[in-house]
Parts: sequence; C-alpha cells; structure tokens
Amino acid sequence: MDELKVGDVVMTMSDSGLTEASEVIAWLHHDVTIATKYLEIEMEDDHSLTVSPDHLIYSQRNMDDEAKFVFAGEVQIGDNLFVNNDGQSQPANITNISSVLRKGAFAPLTSSGTLLVDGVFASCYASTNWDLATVHKAFLPLQIAYDFGIDFGQSEAGISNYANFLLSIQNALTISQNIFY
Repeated sequence: MDELKVGDVVMTMSDSGLTEASEVIAWLHHDVTIATKYLEIEMEDDHSLTVSPDHLIYSQRNMDDEAKFVFAGEVQIGDNLFVNNDGQSQPANITNISSVLRKGAFAPLTSSGTLLVDGVFASCYASTNWDLATVHKAFLPLQIAYDFGIDFGQSEAGISNYANFLLSIQNALTISQNIFY
C-alpha cells in the first residue's frame, strides 16, 4: 500500500460484483512512520485483511442479511467479507480476528471510493458516521480538484487537509444534533 501513488490504477468491485479499475486520486491518510493498532481479519481460503478498526469494510452478518459497509471493529467471527475470486465477488467467512501493531497508515482515495486490499473489498473511508454514498459525495470536490491538477495537501500527520475539513464539519453536525435533539 505504501508504494501506491496518486494516478495509479487499482482494482475494485463494481455494483454488479465484477472487478473493475479505479484510479487513485488522493491520499486521505499517508504516514509511513506512525505505529498504530490494526485488526488482522482472517478468512477461509487463506484470505486476510489488515485494517484499522474504524475503517469501513463491506460485510454480511449471515447469508440471509443484506451486505453493507460497517466499521471493521464491528465485524465478528462468522461474518462474511467479500473477496475477489477470478474477477467476481465472493463471500468469505471470517475465521479469526486479532489485534496487531503495524508501522504506517495508508488510506488512498480512489475515483470509486472503494478498492480491493489484498483481494478483499473495502471502502477508502474511515472515521465517519455518514453512510458510504454520502461520504463519497462529500469527497466530490476533491475528485474535481484532482481532475484540474489541484492538490489540497496534507497535514503534518499525513492526513488530507480536505479530509480534516470534512471531519470538522461532521463533528460540528454531531455536536449540533446532540444539543438540539
């Protein structure tokens, strides 16, 4: 992940469950030096995903439930994540979840808002209480800026200035909601 660059093309899953290409248009978080806690989620057929607990991943509680994006910290053994199997999405049962300490924090933003990480379908987003469609629309200005060659830059912590701006809006809205409701 640390070798990706803006402009690179990665694979993701389409709405129909087929793999498709998606361009990396920015880094939401890129810090090669930070040591942080991640979840290592192991699935059947030797699939695994190492991800922060507050990252949104596509999960299904059981085969009768609708799949949806949830925080990685909410998945449980027995849930399904979705993996790439010869160009098609396939559910893979979670067999183990453990906490690990890893160096680096990487969250590329793709034009689709999703990507395959080690063959596992995930969103580009974390730390948001907005649904995926809303958060993806909120990043539209960043996508337009990329098309025009404009870079919003990153903070010293490696977090996109635009992502920090959206987090401050989300926090203000959350505070307002708590005060008035």
